[in-house]
Amino acid sequence: MFAVKYFVSNGIKVESMLTEPYPSVYNFLKKLQWDEILSYDAIGSISGDGCSHEIINAFFSRTDIDFSKHKLTIFQIPAGSACALLENSLKLIGKK
Repeated sequence: MFAVKYFVSNGIKVESMLTEPYPSVYNFLKKLQWDEILSYDAIGSISGDGCSHEIINAFFSRTDIDFSKHKLTIFQIPAGSACALLENSLKLIGKK
């Protein structure tokens, strides 16, 4: 996978997983312990909107995270057919 090779060649440690259809990502992130989450600088996807929405929904449905104290970067490298999440996010910050 090109993106993983790119990150690794630039000194970024990467853990990757090939996902199954909904709700595999959601369930995985809901079960992940908070100390495990804190060990990551960012969590993202190379996907369309579905996987990205699962990531966001999983984190915001957790009750053990205080987002005012703990920051976590969530990102998407768009690879879907529409990528409406990225387009709308850019519109919200005035970049499109």
